[in-house]
Amino acid sequence: MIISKHIPYDGVNNTRDLGGMKTKDGATVKDGFLFRGGMLFNASDKDKEHLTNMLDLVVDFRSDQEVLEKPDPELEGIDNFHIPILEQRAAGVTREKKTDEQIKLPSYNTVEEAKAIMSRVYRRFVESDYSRSQYEKFMRLVMDGKYERILWHCTAGKDRTGFAAMVLQRILGIEDDVIMEDYLITNKYLVEEVGQIKEMIRKREGVEMFPPEKEQALTSLFGAEKEYLLASWNAIDELYGDFHTFLVDGLHVTDEEQERFRQRYLN
Repeated sequence: MIISKHIPYDGVNNTRDLGGMKTKDGATVKDGFLFRGGMLFNASDKDKEHLTNMLDLVVDFRSDQEVLEKPDPELEGIDNFHIPILEQRAAGVTREKKTDEQIKLPSYNTVEEAKAIMSRVYRRFVESDYSRSQYEKFMRLVMDGKYERILWHCTAGKDRTGFAAMVLQRILGIEDDVIMEDYLITNKYLVEEVGQIKEMIRKREGVEMFPPEKEQALTSLFGAEKEYLLASWNAIDELYGDFHTFLVDGLHVTDEEQERFRQRYLN
């Protein structure tokens, strides 16, 4: 199974190239064009130089407050569009200072509670008129053809970014089991970041360690779980019947645009 290729950076987590992924028809996604990632705020000078040479467009899915607190660096010659996906803060997804401060242990006692919270967020990507309209803006940029080498990102490169990656991967014709594996590999690249978040919460709560169930609940809250992506797929099927109808009626991406997209990015 071939999934996206990780690009190691000094200060940018979870950046991956969709190039090399195989479609159900045997085609291959072109290398060096479609990238998903985490926030760019901590990019080193070396990172910035590489990103500048690698990209035509950056799309930032974070909230207004996230961008205000940790803005993307300016990359010479690279257009940057800010398209916030969620209207409000969401624990485990948006990472504003105020959101982090509001995470209280009693709210996430069990893995089931954490997964239920995150699954609702993933359904919101589909059910919310606002979120769909924002993803539609992203799709307009991608489908237009003006920009070829595109990076889309949120904070961790997991949820808002992961849903966008799934949409593009499905258009390209990648099998769902491969998409799921690619989504879950995010956990490998966020181990350190999730550990830092949990340490911050431990210190704030004044505890030396969490009970095992609460420890796992926070891991689930800030990690990628199969149930989350499945929640968005279920919402698509329930509201639109199938993914194609969601693309056409929900995101207003025409069949012709989808075909041009495949021709542009598949070998």
